[in-house]
Amino acid sequence: MEEKKKKIIIIIIWIVLFIWMVICFVDYNKTRNEKRPLFCLNRKTLKYDDGNIDVCYGFGYKIYHYNRATLRGFEYGPIWLSNKGDK
Repeated sequence: MEEKKKKIIIIIIWIVLFIWMVICFVDYNKTRNEKRPLFCLNRKTLKYDDGNIDVCYGFGYKIYHYNRATLRGFEYGPIWLSNKGDK
């Protein structure tokens, strides 16, 4: 019985990992094609004099959409990724 529980737990972990990888892959591809992400846990907008930056917090990653006079485009990276617009 114990061996069966271990197998079930391992299968569940693999399924969760696979779903997480699919979510990351989908949002990465959308960002690469300069489209808004599909899976976003939290969004916020940073306002500047020359435009704004939309920030999307995903499942372990962060996406920036730069819409400023000095900086345009999308950026995908890990959750600790910092904003290029403040540099």
